[in-house]
Amino acid sequence: MGVPEPYCQPTVPDREVDGEIRHVAVAADGSLVAGAGWLNLFVWSRAGSLIKEARPYALHNGLGPLRSVALSPDARWLAVTRMLGDGARLLPVGDGAEQTLLSERRDGVAPRMFDVAFSRDGKFVAYGAADGRARIYDADDGLPVAHVYAGSGPARRLDFGPDGLLVVSGPEFGVGVWDWISGQALAKLESAKQDTTSVAFSPDGAQLIAAGPGIGVRLWDTQSFDLVRQWKPRAGAAVDSVAWGPDGATFVCSGRSGVVGLVTVDDVNTPDADPGAPSYFDVAWGRDTIALGTVGGVILSRPDAGIQSE
Repeated sequence: MGVPEPYCQPTVPDREVDGEIRHVAVAADGSLVAGAGWLNLFVWSRAGSLIKEARPYALHNGLGPLRSVALSPDARWLAVTRMLGDGARLLPVGDGAEQTLLSERRDGVAPRMFDVAFSRDGKFVAYGAADGRARIYDADDGLPVAHVYAGSGPARRLDFGPDGLLVVSGPEFGVGVWDWISGQALAKLESAKQDTTSVAFSPDGAQLIAAGPGIGVRLWDTQSFDLVRQWKPRAGAAVDSVAWGPDGATFVCSGRSGVVGLVTVDDVNTPDADPGAPSYFDVAWGRDTIALGTVGGVILSRPDAGIQSE
């Protein structure tokens, strides 16, 4: 277990409402980092240069903050949601293409949205909604292709696995795994009373990890869905977000209490909190780039302290 060494700290412009980057994504090859602020979406190179700034939602109809951001596997597209509905948006990382609206209204109203994710092949996009559904869309034409009803209450966190697997979590129904193509529920992994704040399949899809202040960090085998490891919650050092490393044996975890660190599946504990550290709202990992969302921007680091920025 160790702390990833920071090498770059890109900041957000002063015009961003509160200067906090609460959600981050890293391209699979580590080349790009995306961050969602209150109103604006930012994309940086792995060297920390700002290459895109966008405001995906108009300022009318309520100013709900951006809720989540994802990068497509080929790093060409961004997906973003905001709290007050209006549908998820797909927009290009580069210039020259219009953004696509992903929206499924019920009784004329789009539900509040939460987490957003691309499938591993980049062909589909899913987002969780306040009505307990995870909605899946075709990433090319923006048309709905399927939905999973996870349970009453919001579907806050989700992630695509291989072979049609989708994990969805929410504070009222816990954590569940579905075959989203058939709609079949495959496993229920957590009690409904524990709010899981992060879920992620390992790169090979063989393991599933979930974290939250009330559950600590838990690891399951995706063949049997047996609980393999559990790192219990630690007072004053709650883990809010986790992301797998490319080796499938190491993950990085972070928390608002100043927790950040690399953990292997054989480690006994998750990291201690650093009283002098900022709040880490979210973490993402792509190849050799780790991104932490925090106050004022993002912190970029490499798991190997010897690797320097470009």
